Amino acid sequence: MKKTPHIILIVLINFSLLWAHAQQQEQQEQPPSDNLPVDRPDNFDLSFSRSFLLITDEQEGVPLNAGSSGTIAIGAGAKLNLARGTFGFRIHPTISWLRYSYDQTRDKRFPSLPPADTAQTLDVEKHRFTYIDVPVGFFINFTKDEDGDSQFFMEGGGFLGYRTGSAYKTRFKDELQDQDIRVRVKGVKDLEDWRYGLYARLGYKWVALHFTYRLSEVFKPNPVRADGSPSGFDKLNMPPMELGILIFL
Repeated sequence: MKKTPHIILIVLINFSLLWAHAQQQEQQEQPPSDNLPVDRPDNFDLSFSRSFLLITDEQEGVPLNAGSSGTIAIGAGAKLNLARGTFGFRIHPTISWLRYSYDQTRDKRFPSLPPADTAQTLDVEKHRFTYIDVPVGFFINFTKDEDGDSQFFMEGGGFLGYRTGSAYKTRFKDELQDQDIRVRVKGVKDLEDWRYGLYARLGYKWVALHFTYRLSEVFKPNPVRADGSPSGFDKLNMPPMELGILIFL
């Protein structure tokens, strides 16, 4: 396995932590003024976000459950304020848990089942992924409070992520034994390790509307099952967009 991408992620994460520490030290070393208040914005933050897949008309053939498909992420990062905090840059490494929950309706079948397979009916089918993502972006503060912290702001940039884990889960009814059968496979093959894309945020103080657009693929070309037969996921065009809420802690 190539180690260069892992080294890049480690360097970016360490850089953000060192950057935050340097900003904190600078604030501590700055002598207070007897005449003027020292207004310095916070340059280190934690975050929590929850976003949902945006399933458009182009993805009508993908049997996804939009309500339970999406990403939960936690992060910690630092920002560099320029022009007295009017704008600047932010680097914000996160751990992201993505879930694709597949849905079965009268018109759509679970993607892992061949069209002619009527021997079993799945009740649950989903993929889970874990990523380490590093978003890097540019922000603009339209308004600030008396301490110099952001109020109404906009941010945009790109992200690079590496998949550190995956799992594939199914549940179906065994009519002969009259019981539910659960199957879980870890370390799913035929998945792309890297992902990248764009993001945008529009927020006020500690909460923001969070949008991401994935430019990379989820599945490798021509994925197969364990027995070597073509997988039902080979023709899926997974929705690239997610929309949700991000909270700074």
